[in-house]
Amino acid sequence: MKFIIRKILNKDKDKDNYALLKKSEVDWDAYALTLPDKVKDPVLFFMHNYLDYPLKIVGVFHSSYYLKNNPDVLSNGTNPLVHFLIYGQYEGRSAWQEDDEIILKKTENKKIVDNNDFKSRLEALLLKEKILQNGLSSAEQEKWINELIDVSESGIVKIQDFFDQEHYEAMYPDVADPSINSFFHYIFHGHEEGRLGFLDIDSLIIKGGQEKDKHLSSVLLVSHEASATGAPVVALEVSKRLSKYFNIVTCTLRGGSYIQTLSKLG
Repeated sequence: MKFIIRKILNKDKDKDNYALLKKSEVDWDAYALTLPDKVKDPVLFFMHNYLDYPLKIVGVFHSSYYLKNNPDVLSNGTNPLVHFLIYGQYEGRSAWQEDDEIILKKTENKKIVDNNDFKSRLEALLLKEKILQNGLSSAEQEKWINELIDVSESGIVKIQDFFDQEHYEAMYPDVADPSINSFFHYIFHGHEEGRLGFLDIDSLIIKGGQEKDKHLSSVLLVSHEASATGAPVVALEVSKRLSKYFNIVTCTLRGGSYIQTLSKLG
């Protein structure tokens, strides 16, 4: 049953990807000239044969170059142009070289897809998280979102209780590359992946049960969780012993029944 459902979902996904590629500004007739004569549908052929028959779009995109410079796309098996259209161009990923051949009809300074998709996704997320006030006029919303896009190029977007671009890049080095717009990455990719857009430090800190002794050095004890199993039990025992000689600061990546016990020692 799971196999059948997965097959149906993959079929629907292929249909969506085909439609996306078909309506792009790629000159598929030009691409077809690089393919075997028996190929009747260059779009469908590219969807499944991009490794052997790369697509080159001057000044914009080269499928082989894109996969080489974005190994995460190669490893997850996503069609490179599909990924670029939905995510890559907004994230600022490098996708082409100067010597690429021309197979795209494009006007000067025109992207394959404009920022409208990004703006609509951002607005939807802000409304969902109750960050965007419904009282703002459409003109005010448009102005604010345009300002966020401009500021994101400098890597300093800050939206209270939603996103901090500097912290996001510090937490996730894979999107800290200057060629990637991490704000676009979060809206298109990161939020859906469960990545944290910001950290509410105050809500994560629990006051310890001991006063700091200025005559003692401090030790940071880190445990992956605070459940009553394995490593956390060892961490608790280590904390008890070290507390006689050091100020203890405990950090756990997840909660558990030992949270309060650990906090009392620090």
